[in-house]
Amino acid sequence: MRILLLFGTLVFFTSTPAQAIPPPDLLVTLTQSLLSTLGVLAAFLVAIAYIFKDFIVLLYKNHKRIILYTLGFFFLCLSVGIWYIVSASTY
Repeated sequence: MRILLLFGTLVFFTSTPAQAIPPPDLLVTLTQSLLSTLGVLAAFLVAIAYIFKDFIVLLYKNHKRIILYTLGFFFLCLSVGIWYIVSASTY
């Protein structure tokens, strides 16, 4: 019994504080705001792509290799940055 009491006291004083769980209405509100923002952003991006459709096709035909290398480098930098942020936040 003393070992159990000692273990319980040790766990109580060495554990980290509990994280509060946000209320459901806050989660619903934040999710709704995020989704509406993404919807508006997607609508603007589709409109811009539709307006510049001919220019984008012509640019891609003339500079295909440069565009692909630039996109590849961009996604490489993005993945390394995400990896760095995630790995730094876990320690």
